[in-house]
Amino acid sequence: MKFDLGSGHLGNGITVWNRAKEEHGDYQKIAHIDAHRKITWYIKNPPKEVVEYVQQCAKEDPSVSSSQPDQKVFHSKAGASMDLKNMKIGETAQVNVNADAYEQGIEANRQKVAKEFPALWKGICADHNYGAKIALQDLTEITSPNGKVKIFYVEDPGHGWYFDEHGKYLGEEDGGLDESIPEAKKIAQELANWSLSGKGCSQKTII
Repeated sequence: MKFDLGSGHLGNGITVWNRAKEEHGDYQKIAHIDAHRKITWYIKNPPKEVVEYVQQCAKEDPSVSSSQPDQKVFHSKAGASMDLKNMKIGETAQVNVNADAYEQGIEANRQKVAKEFPALWKGICADHNYGAKIALQDLTEITSPNGKVKIFYVEDPGHGWYFDEHGKYLGEEDGGLDESIPEAKKIAQELANWSLSGKGCSQKTII
């Protein structure tokens, strides 16, 4: 397989793609590096040069955007070692994280969101499709320049979801805002209009 690798911040960590191949009308997704530098692979047996590229991306310390140089993509410091050997599709590599400490951190995140954004968390938990399975590893607040549109990107290891302020599902990481949902379609159009006007939305990392 031919690889022409690219990467970027799409609102959640770093996504690595292959410009030499398309899937479902978009570049083939190779891997995702979450905000804690944990890697999820989407291809089997990546060649050495691909592994090295992804590993290098995970070691860097990029900003969310040129207009927000102080806001970093990754929450943890660069330089930690990663075990990327013998990885299979869908498996993840994490930077030396103690399992008990990780679970305690997730529970602390849940309590923080329940306290600071009760309507959001109540709505998410009320939907058995999402509340029961989201580990809540990261939470990003996305707000339009005029403040009228506010959505949340909720991430657990390897996946992410979009919700409104009341915890209503709006879409997922892979497909973005689901425009088959009227509210999501309206929000997507407004955000696109702001982007075209040259005024990007602000992103605030809550967790």
